[in-house]
Amino acid sequence: MAARSRARALAALVLAALLSGGASLPAEPPRIDAADLALSPPAGSISVLAYNVKGLPWPLASGRSKALAAISVRLRTLRDRGQQPTVLVLEEAFTGEAKQIGRDAGYAYAAFGPSKLETGLAGKTPAARSFLGAGNPLIGEGLGKAADSGLVIFSDFPIVGTSRMAFPDEACAGFDCLANKGVVAAMIAVPGFRHPLAVIATHLNARGASSAPIPRTLAAYRKQLDLLGGFVAAMRRTGSPIVLGGDLNVGKSPERRAAMRAFLQTAGVTDPAAGSVLDECLSRSSACRIGRVADARDALRHNKDWQLRWPSAHTALTPVAVSVPFGRERNRTMLSDHVGYVVHYAPAAPR
Repeated sequence: MAARSRARALAALVLAALLSGGASLPAEPPRIDAADLALSPPAGSISVLAYNVKGLPWPLASGRSKALAAISVRLRTLRDRGQQPTVLVLEEAFTGEAKQIGRDAGYAYAAFGPSKLETGLAGKTPAARSFLGAGNPLIGEGLGKAADSGLVIFSDFPIVGTSRMAFPDEACAGFDCLANKGVVAAMIAVPGFRHPLAVIATHLNARGASSAPIPRTLAAYRKQLDLLGGFVAAMRRTGSPIVLGGDLNVGKSPERRAAMRAFLQTAGVTDPAAGSVLDECLSRSSACRIGRVADARDALRHNKDWQLRWPSAHTALTPVAVSVPFGRERNRTMLSDHVGYVVHYAPAAPR
């Protein structure tokens, strides 16, 4: 038991290995200058910002209080200008300060992902038992949850229903297992929509940062995509149009890219050939307006922060603009180790 306690303590201290990408962050957040942060929202559009805010507690990350406060201030500045995203999806919002971002930015409604006490439905197959039996407590496996999912959805419009799912233990690898990663959906009553808009947030298993063997991380990743696919299918049966945003951790791995392509094809995403909505908008054939193109292309190259969409029988969501309120500052630092971009969707009748 003493060895297990030491392993748990060690794993908690290196939780940041799973949750951060090691980007250089400002010790003092730069002065807020909202002049070029966002496009004017297209009339009648619904906008979604999905942003990994690196909301980690000290000593796992330092200087986060000021950066998180700066994120809140920037979002409030956008609201004052009438440019705030309709929906705000946060990943890695583990601390109280991170979870408060949406409230401080003026959002009236919130939905939270799985707490650290919620458990996923564990598999009882021989494969699941074998995977769990090969777990390594020195990299956080089999030790329980030290953190919740870090997922929060904020909305300007009423959230009339929520649904959550925690990933089971056989669907995580390495230090990721210390956070109760999963999925949360918020059903949002958007004026003019026949059915609520379903906004889904998730954060999938890291690869190298998890410290687990690559084949093990890939097995966990594929299992998470299977579970996510089932979750999306259930949401589609409600008759709602869907936007999914989150840190999908695809990256440059050919195996992960192949797994994501398979997910897109089986999940019935609007345009599986285009990949993410950001990829679609940055293509030459797109009519999307793009603000801060260099930052948007950085997010696309990073290939972790995705948005996807599914139409309903009554409402399609066409991306018409992308703005980037959280990218490189003028002094080249960032407020997180991810780019935060907004997609503006125009609702329309499906073709």
